[in-house]
Amino acid sequence: MAQFGFVKNASDKVVTNASHVQPLVLEEGLSCSQVEEALQVLASDPNIAYAAPYFLEGNQLLGLTNEALVTVEPGEKDRLQKLAKQYNAKVLKALADNVYVVQVDKNAKGNALALANFMQGKKGIAQAEPDFIIALNQ
Repeated sequence: MAQFGFVKNASDKVVTNASHVQPLVLEEGLSCSQVEEALQVLASDPNIAYAAPYFLEGNQLLGLTNEALVTVEPGEKDRLQKLAKQYNAKVLKALADNVYVVQVDKNAKGNALALANFMQGKKGIAQAEPDFIIALNQ
């Protein structure tokens, strides 16, 4: 991360359903547009799969992961696979009967919230919601 002058340091990794999130602390004093630009620079790095803003509230890290939890109607996993492909997302694994983790990366058409909105209401999809990180910052 040393090549990115706007990164102050890296915090401990946070593990979600299928991802390992590496929080970065940005230098203080950056404006919103500078943070957006920093996220674009990070996303352009081939070694970084996904870059998104997270927030500290007290000692908690808050934000969206790059995953959505999607519940399909029985027998509709193939439809989920097709919808994920349309979105440039990947169905990773089943968490329970008919509940799947769907992951976006920087090549997807949007983030996990946009993916959940895209999926919601589609035929064969019972429910779609983005996965959030709420973790203690150590």
